[in-house]
Amino acid sequence: MRMKNVYWEILALLSLRYLWDDYVPHFIKGEKPDWHNKVDSIGLEVSRAISKKAGRIEHFNSMYLGKQADQIPIKDQIQFEGLSFVKDGRLIATADAKGLSDTRSYFDELIKRYEDKLGKFSHYSKFRTNCFFFFLSFVPNDFDLSQILSSMRTIDHENRESVDLIFILTQMHLYVVDKRMFIKQAILVPPDLMTRMIREAKLISSDHDDNKVGWSFEEEYLRETIRD
Repeated sequence: MRMKNVYWEILALLSLRYLWDDYVPHFIKGEKPDWHNKVDSIGLEVSRAISKKAGRIEHFNSMYLGKQADQIPIKDQIQFEGLSFVKDGRLIATADAKGLSDTRSYFDELIKRYEDKLGKFSHYSKFRTNCFFFFLSFVPNDFDLSQILSSMRTIDHENRESVDLIFILTQMHLYVVDKRMFIKQAILVPPDLMTRMIREAKLISSDHDDNKVGWSFEEEYLRETIRD
């Protein structure tokens, strides 16, 4: 199924809670930014580096994966004609034949998301420590990272604006990037921990809609993990 935005916002905080030594509790769900911690004056905005096309394919899969192909509306079949894979009459996958999984597309999308978020940053509530958190769907090498940070540094210069910390989460690492666009930490993400965080994010997000604000992450985390 397609995950709600709040699922990703919770997964971001879970990754900081488990992996980042400087994590502090007291985060409250908000809007612009997605999370705020007024006790320690921290704001956190969360985003995914995924293109609109990838988002449409993700939504299509969430709606129809595993269903009989003849149950899929004609208009959707036409939209993804040639990109869908059917086995025994059921949809088993939909992919981008033109290279949706190519690292360059995710690289470009991350830069676009950063530029977009920074452009809107003036409308956000400000805190002593202002942070962006990005999910990245490919595992970058050192060259990829240097290119990403160089592009972000150029965007900061052009906008004459920057945030204090940037977190980039991949399947293998949580990168902590400082205001000068230097990597402070590259924290290894154990596979079993990623599995646990995904499970807990699903549990916590099941009780909350995307537009619900004002609730405490820490209280929900403790309630769900005890119940689990």
